[in-house]
Amino acid sequence: MLMALVAMGITIVLMYREVGPLRDENRRLRKEAGFLIVDDKAKVNAIRVETDSRFEWKWRIWIPAGRSYEVTCYTNDIGPKEKAGRSWTSTRIFEAGEHVIRYVITSDPRDSKLRGNMEVHGSGSGNFETEWARWDNASSSTTGVNFERYVGFPDQAFELTRYRVSQDKHPSEINGPCDGFMIWIEPAK
Repeated sequence: MLMALVAMGITIVLMYREVGPLRDENRRLRKEAGFLIVDDKAKVNAIRVETDSRFEWKWRIWIPAGRSYEVTCYTNDIGPKEKAGRSWTSTRIFEAGEHVIRYVITSDPRDSKLRGNMEVHGSGSGNFETEWARWDNASSSTTGVNFERYVGFPDQAFELTRYRVSQDKHPSEINGPCDGFMIWIEPAK
């Protein structure tokens, strides 16, 4: 009996030594592929995901149970710090779990104008003119949740992204509002 317990203990240690590095490698690969790794399901988690298009931005967010959040997209006249824009649209997320939020710019077939659209749950809201996407000599800056995971308290608002673009100067040097978009997430009231 003692020999069986010792053999079992040795087997468990050897298996753990093999599986431990595999878990780490799996976590690294999931992060690299844009999967959201949630360690604390009671907190909001978010990460930006790589896309194939220059005109698509995408994030995965984790909403804790018992909470609902307002996701608001502001466009044009985006300032360096404030939460505002000339145009906006808002969507509410009620369900706990992982959600995908996208901002996509497409060409309108009716008039060939570029229009931005925020998508939550695969359905879009907003139809914002984004002619700045045609600028060849534009410079841009982005703040907010990037490719490193964001973890926040469930009662805390946060900026998913603030994308500012300008033809004249680097947007971080512009004191006033400029073109672009921002997505703000806050607990619903």
